[in-house]
Amino acid sequence: MKKKTLSPEEIDFIKLVGLDEHMLEAVQAQMRAEQAKGTLRRRCCSSTKQVASDIAGVPSHSAAVERRSAISIARERTPWLLLFLGGLLFCAQVMHNFEALLQRELELAFFVPLLIGHGGNCGGQAVSTVIRTLGKGGKDVQVTGLRTVATEGAAGLLQGLTLSLVLGPCLHLLMRISFRVSVIVATTLPILSTFATLLGSALPFIVTYFGHDPAVVVGPLMTTTTDTIGLAIYLTIATLYIRALGA
Repeated sequence: MKKKTLSPEEIDFIKLVGLDEHMLEAVQAQMRAEQAKGTLRRRCCSSTKQVASDIAGVPSHSAAVERRSAISIARERTPWLLLFLGGLLFCAQVMHNFEALLQRELELAFFVPLLIGHGGNCGGQAVSTVIRTLGKGGKDVQVTGLRTVATEGAAGLLQGLTLSLVLGPCLHLLMRISFRVSVIVATTLPILSTFATLLGSALPFIVTYFGHDPAVVVGPLMTTTTDTIGLAIYLTIATLYIRALGA
């Protein structure tokens, strides 16, 4: 490294504090090292934020914000919403298919919003976790994705089991819900939690792989699928359990 020539101000400083030239150079070297560390840290943070923004589909602060009209936004989103609306029609079809069961066991209908909302909550938590994982980057996204989906599925099962142990007794003892409906709801929770977390953790990887915008597709697709299949799971469990009791 080329030796730096001391300025007149630095020479005056040496004379003032009684430092020799070698001591001053040591101080300057330390200051340059600290400055280099700060620069590297800022660059790393900036790169990480840029990668996370690119994956999440959010423009970074350094990039020019895209100015889009309401028409262009609606043109992009409306076909997806139309597709998801068609998917939600399956919820009505599921309710129609189990109409006789719901008429016979009216209490089952009370917990349809609860279970649908719970599935959406579980899937939403998984989506947020995966977005953070994608933001960290990594060379082998496939391995990371499989590990993340498996971990989220196991966590969803544990969460569902814990909640069912709490909710089941509360329904029967505190709310005076019939024992069989309480058992049906408590049995549905772990299955629905596992399905929702598996779906919520897998969809960001799948949607990104096919080149679509996760911000537009993942949330509605996860909600639509969880609502429809979760309702079918709930009423199927109810049918099998009541049939097993011979009621």
